[in-house]
Amino acid sequence: MGHQPCTANVTPEAPGDWQVFNQMQRNYNLMVNTYGVDKQVWITEYGDPTAPVGVGAAVSETAQRTNLELAYYRAARTPWHGPILYYSERDMPNDRADAPNEPFFGLSNRDGSWKLAAHRFLQLATQDDARQIQRPASGNRLMAPGRYFYAGPVNFKLTGATYTMTARSGVSINASNGMLSITSGASTGTLTVTTTLGGLSVSQVITII
Repeated sequence: MGHQPCTANVTPEAPGDWQVFNQMQRNYNLMVNTYGVDKQVWITEYGDPTAPVGVGAAVSETAQRTNLELAYYRAARTPWHGPILYYSERDMPNDRADAPNEPFFGLSNRDGSWKLAAHRFLQLATQDDARQIQRPASGNRLMAPGRYFYAGPVNFKLTGATYTMTARSGVSINASNGMLSITSGASTGTLTVTTTLGGLSVSQVITII
């Protein structure tokens, strides 16, 4: 069975049924109990974009590496888990106006130079015993610390989450039922949003452009 747990700006360990990594157990149970088939579940696409400043939502290279480590760590401790196919090997030409993040999912930059995650990927992919993979000490269970860039309103959806934001003139916040909506109006600049869910908290810097 194939599964594509694209987690946007949350980590593979974020809690909640909405989190697509957490849905893999449900899909496995469905396969076994409904169809009588017991096969591995493969992650057929997983990755994070490291877009440059001003190009959509993105994570830092450090966060990309940490999320990669968390995905492998989680897979190594699930007996029915199959391989992880990482998306992608190299950044693509930046010509996607409809999807500005899409060109930046690579483990290496467009010029072929390696990002931080590429070095760790090579180590993990050649590990003799996946059970020896350790959880990264720097990993936050909720969201990947990083930089996020938006033009216009900002919207996050984490069911059950609460949010707090640094005060900023000209910026309003409306948070209800896990939905964070930030309206910038004519204001530009940087603010910090702290997200809390399941006893976990993480702060993220958001730049309104």
